[in-house]
Amino acid sequence: MFFILLISLFLYGCTKESVDPTNAKDLKISIDYAFPVISGDMTPKGSSTSYLNFYNKYIVGKILTPKTYNINFVNLENNYQWGISGLWGAHDLISVPPGKYRIFGDSRAVEDCSDVCSFTFSDTIIISSVTVTLTLKARYACSLLLLDTTNIGRTQFSSTHPNPLVITKGMMKTEDLYHSFISDQVNSSGVYSNYSIDLWIASRPTLGADFGTGMSISITGQKWQPGKYYYIENTGNGYIVPPMTGN
Repeated sequence: MFFILLISLFLYGCTKESVDPTNAKDLKISIDYAFPVISGDMTPKGSSTSYLNFYNKYIVGKILTPKTYNINFVNLENNYQWGISGLWGAHDLISVPPGKYRIFGDSRAVEDCSDVCSFTFSDTIIISSVTVTLTLKARYACSLLLLDTTNIGRTQFSSTHPNPLVITKGMMKTEDLYHSFISDQVNSSGVYSNYSIDLWIASRPTLGADFGTGMSISITGQKWQPGKYYYIENTGNGYIVPPMTGN
């Protein structure tokens, strides 16, 4: 059950009759989401205990996930459309008439290099008179970048983008891993064609503007695939992002 911050109603095209999405026939249902289980995505695989622990605690546990959502419903019988925005876990119900719908929307982090992941929704659903909970299929709209904390003093993002909110200050440290979620917007054509994002990895603790001894990795220079996770490897001469991790 979730608190709905905003409900906006939009009528697209011509309908045979007026449809009131708040009439007495509406169903009061809760809304939630579930992550996909597809080969090659951010699901547990391989022998990395650190990653398995990270995945189960922070992704499955919905700790490092966005707090807000924006979802649109399109009734496929009359093309009536409305949108809802809200907070996950706010314990209120939404009102939806029974029917067949196309739904689309997202739940995103504020930054393009963020401590939390982002995902989108796109599906066709049927809401019947017995529907109690609507569980949306979440599709990752980001990649996960991981770095072992051993011998790492500090990480620092920098960007030539005029908006300072596109990145966090550095990778977030959780137990024995540094991590950052890289938005699919970094790969979008044209979004960063004139800007760059770089990650500095320092091999010793640093203070203030002193980045210390380390190496830089170009974030915008990589080919990120949404739903994939990547380990940064120390080659001895520098750091590299190896090819996509898979099964």
